[in-house]
Amino acid sequence: MIKIFTDSGADLEPNELEILDIKCVPLSVTFDNITYKENINLTKKGFYKLLKLKKEKPTTSQPSPEDFFKLLENNGDEYIGIFLSSKISGTYQNAKYCCTNLNCYPIDSESASAGMRILIEESIKLKNQGLSAKEIVMKIEELKKRIVVIACVDSPEYLLKGGRIKASMMSTIKPIVAIEQGKITLIHKCIGTQRGINYIANKVVKNHPDFSYPFHIMYADNHSMGVKLKEKLLSDKLPINNHSLVNVGAVIGSHTGPNAFGVAYVKR
Repeated sequence: MIKIFTDSGADLEPNELEILDIKCVPLSVTFDNITYKENINLTKKGFYKLLKLKKEKPTTSQPSPEDFFKLLENNGDEYIGIFLSSKISGTYQNAKYCCTNLNCYPIDSESASAGMRILIEESIKLKNQGLSAKEIVMKIEELKKRIVVIACVDSPEYLLKGGRIKASMMSTIKPIVAIEQGKITLIHKCIGTQRGINYIANKVVKNHPDFSYPFHIMYADNHSMGVKLKEKLLSDKLPINNHSLVNVGAVIGSHTGPNAFGVAYVKR
């Protein structure tokens, strides 16, 4: 039997994990020397509450080998693991170590959040079509090269704390970031939220998404921002029927802060 597993950087909700029958290894988040585990003793709502209350930027850390061993059983099953970009987290490296003596295929997604989710959804689809684990891995390795993740950040504050931008940027600036070659990269700057929405929508139109794959709209804590972006995309006549609104968790949220919004999709 083929089983799919991932880490909490994919931002799948606990009920979604249960419905999809996916195992998930939690990443850890530390505020003021107190460490929490995503989806175990820290919800997304709880994370953003702490993020607003605490002055210091939180740190995130990859799962321990013990976290992996708790989920993986040496019982003859084949495992396909899809993990946060190795340039964002050390999760993939730990997964490789833990998979050494198991029938397990770890994949560096080179992505995060809803970008990972697309790869997971496609893995499940291919599994249900009867493909072997090796065939699924080959197709996912190809597909990941076409994943686009782009987002508008409400305030430069969190990117500044994380060393992603320079201190000279003003608070009125809305940074636009993307995951490029596995790294969070600043690609543009807008003045005002509406311009950020327009920029992302224009990027989507120009990139010609492959709508045979899921199209996800992301938001960081503020659901209304995801809705506003969705409305703009619909007004541009984009066929985003196969979409979901994804609340971004601690890994990306610690860099963007609350009120960020964006998209994840497959380009043609």
